[in-house]
Parts: sequence; structure tokens; C-alpha cells
Amino acid sequence: MSTTEVTGLRTFSEGCSKGYVSMEWPLVKLWQNFVALAAFFTCFIDPVIFAYDSTNTSIWVVAYFLDAIFLLDVIIQFFTAFVDKKGHVVIEKGAICKRYLFSAEAPYHFMLDALSLMPLEILALAFSNTYFAWAGFRLNRVVRTYRILAVLGLREEELSTSTSIIRSIRYLVIGLLATHWLACGWFMLSCSSLVPGGEVTCANETWAYGLEDMTNVNTTTGTRYMYAFYWGSATVTSTGYGDISAMVTEEQWFSVLAMLVGIAVFFGMLLGGLTSTLTNLDSQRAKYVHRLNSVKDNLVDTSVNKELRQLVIGYYNYLWLSRRGVQQEGIFSMLPLCFQAEISRTTNKAVLEKVSIFDEIDEGFLRMLSLNIYHELYLPGQIIISRGDTGHSMFFINRGAVEILSDQDDETPVAFLQQSKVFGEISLLYSLPRTATVRAVTHSDLMVLDKADVNKVLRYYPEVSKHLQQLAVERCQVIATTINKKHKKLPVSYCLLESTTIPEREIIEWVTRCNYISYGI
Repeated sequence: MSTTEVTGLRTFSEGCSKGYVSMEWPLVKLWQNFVALAAFFTCFIDPVIFAYDSTNTSIWVVAYFLDAIFLLDVIIQFFTAFVDKKGHVVIEKGAICKRYLFSAEAPYHFMLDALSLMPLEILALAFSNTYFAWAGFRLNRVVRTYRILAVLGLREEELSTSTSIIRSIRYLVIGLLATHWLACGWFMLSCSSLVPGGEVTCANETWAYGLEDMTNVNTTTGTRYMYAFYWGSATVTSTGYGDISAMVTEEQWFSVLAMLVGIAVFFGMLLGGLTSTLTNLDSQRAKYVHRLNSVKDNLVDTSVNKELRQLVIGYYNYLWLSRRGVQQEGIFSMLPLCFQAEISRTTNKAVLEKVSIFDEIDEGFLRMLSLNIYHELYLPGQIIISRGDTGHSMFFINRGAVEILSDQDDETPVAFLQQSKVFGEISLLYSLPRTATVRAVTHSDLMVLDKADVNKVLRYYPEVSKHLQQLAVERCQVIATTINKKHKKLPVSYCLLESTTIPEREIIEWVTRCNYISYGI
């Protein structure tokens, strides 16, 4: 058996050149959706032709055009590769045909397809060569209903689609077709189908008797259908309103059948399914609320003061509003490291581009460095960094706003930073005390890069390490030059990465005077 890896089926031209198609291709998925839509129209049109009007040539053309589409799809099934249990894509013709004809995973699919394509209308020539008989023998086409449900099932299994939307479409299709078929049957119990050279006639003492619109020659098929569809909708969803009701025994039995269908389809499957869908929509919130209640109970049991409890609850509230309660750390841990690095590089691109020291740096280094960027959430009024603390982290404002406080009283704001701003990046080069206190103004979602993580990645990129060391020396020279202009002779080595021998007051003075990085803090 010829097989290939799943990742080997990515191009349409490759598959066509080898004589197969893959269900993973977007074009094939689009075709499947189109075939399901064609099957829906077939299940709608053919009963209308049989029950209401078999004289409309345009409808007959559309009906056979839909047959041609379905026949083409059956042919394509014999060339559609599939994934076996070992995770390989099977492209061998014999195996594909065997799966379509006899597969236990999709039993009777071929038989149902073949049944729906059989030209049973030819039998009408032996019984009654009329449009009505011809339309009646075409009702085997409604077997294609299974294909609609099968395609919706495939879409529901895909992780990229919304399960609730797909299920809602399925329930809508089932409800519409059930009501439509009942409307066609209800009309036929009382009235005849329109045939060439004839008129619609309705039997006496039936539900349609006395309704002038039903037999009037000027009444359209759409109007007649609307009467029956109205009755079908009212009956399957309730007990009806009595304005159109069963008059003879056959109609009474049919009404009972319609009400049973309504109980099974609408009140059973549809309402039950929609209830389940709505419940699942709220399941994530219910889990999060349960977790929050556990946190609240624990805070009370451990006698945490009310002010701190409110801060913790405020954090959880903001986490729900901003991320629906999802912690981003570790969310891609199941992916290979190369995928994690690509995703991190893409999502953290704005962070690294804001830091000038990473300009023209090796892309591999930036990709690995992005893996070490993590999120921190701060509530309004929380201190992010304090003046005098040794800096070791850089911050990027992903959401929210922060304020830089005066070094005189650590209370008066002197600068205001909003989304996409960076502060504290000087700590990635120098082990210096913070020159100012930074406080969150609003709920702030910050992306943080730690100096220790930078050094850890630098071990694998010695050339980048040399470049950053040289950059540190050059910028120290800028600081030294600035200070030497003030008649204060200081060696460049004083401001290297790990220097801790200089008095704190002098270090703060140097960094304060050095303005080569905005908001270096």
C-alpha cells in the first residue's frame, strides 16, 4: 500500500499530478460544503415537484443539474486520499476504492450514494408516463440528506470551527426539511399536483375545501405551499391554531404523525441540542467562577485582610475580562519547540522591535529570546518597580497605562506611558538601581523580559554575546563622556554589566544624566 506522511499533501498540484485529492485541502473542503448545499436543495426541490408542480421546466433542469453535481462528487470519492490509523495518508487507488465501498468507518455511504443516483423515474414509463409519476419515482434523491449531516459532522470535528454554530446549522436543516416534507404531504392529502394541461383540484370536506386560493387558477404554487407550510410549522411546534385543521380520517392520522415528529425533532432533539449548546457556551465561565469561589474561600479561611482579598478578586475579574480566564503561559507547551519559537517570535515581535539593543541581531537569537518573554498583570495603583531596587527586567505595555513617579517623593507623576511603550530596558545591559518608581494607572497587562533569561540564551549565541558586550562598552563610553564633561573622571569599567563597586548615589546620577534610551528607568 502506498502511503505518504500527512505533511506531504499540502499542494493541490502535487495531488492532481499523482491522481488523488486530499480532504485536508481547503478547495476540497469548499467542494464538500457545496455538495452538502446541493443535497439540501435536492431534498427541498424534488418533493415540491412531486406534490405541487411537475410542469415547471426550470425546476426540472435545476433538479438534474444537482444530480450531475452529486454524480461528480461520487466519482471524486474514488480518488480521495484518507488518513489511516497510523497517521499516514493513503493514496493507493485500490485502498481508496475499498474504503469507500466497504469501510466500517463510513458504512453504507456508497450504497446510499448509489441509491440516490438511480434513475428510478425510468420505471414511470412502464406504469404511467406522466410528469407526476416521473416526479414520484425521483423521490429516492432525498436519501442525500445523510450527506448533509455527514459534511456537517466533518466540519464539527475540526478544531478551527465553532461547534455551537455547526450544531445550530444541523438542527436548522433537520427542522426545515422535516417541516417541508410534512407540508408537501399535507397538501397532497387534499389537493392534486399541477400537471400539464390541468388545474389543481381539491377534494370535498378536506382542509383545503372552501379555501379559494387553493383552486384559483391565478394562485401561484408559492401561495399554495405557504398554506401547507404554515400548517406544518404550527403543528410540529405546537397543537396548531385551528384555522387549518384535519377534516377527514387520513388528515387526522397525518396530523398525529406531524405532532409526533414535532415531539421527536423539535422538542426532543432540537430543543435538547440547543439547550446543550447554550450550556456548553457557558461552561468555561462556570469553571472559572468555581475556581474563583475556591480562591475566595481560601482567602477567608487563611484570614487574609479585606483589602488584599479585594485586590486578588480584582485580578481574577480582569483576567476573565481580558483573556476569558486563560493563562497564556504554557498554552503551547504541547507543540514542538520550533513551533513555540515561531509563535513567540510572531506574538512578541513588537516587544523586541522596541528595544534598540536588539537591532540587527541574529534572528535565531531573537526567536529563542522571545520564548522567555512572559506576562504580568497589575491592578490600578500597584507598584511595578520601586526606585532604588536593582533592576533586572524590561517591561513592555501590552494593555493599560503606567506612570513614572518623581524621585523626590515617589508620589507625584512626572511621565505617563501607554500601550506599546517600553521601560526598564537599561536593566538588560546594566546592573543598576532603578532611578524612579513606576505605578500602574489602569489594569495593565505587561510583557516582561528578565536579564537572567537574556544571559541564559546568550550562552548559545557567543557572537551575539560579544556584540552586546561591545554595545555595552560603547554606551558606557557615552555615559563616561557625559560625566567627564562635568569634570568627574570615571573609568568605563565602572558601568559594565555586573559592576557593583560604585556608590549607589553616583550610579543613579550617571544613569539620570544619560538619556540615550527613553524611559530607561
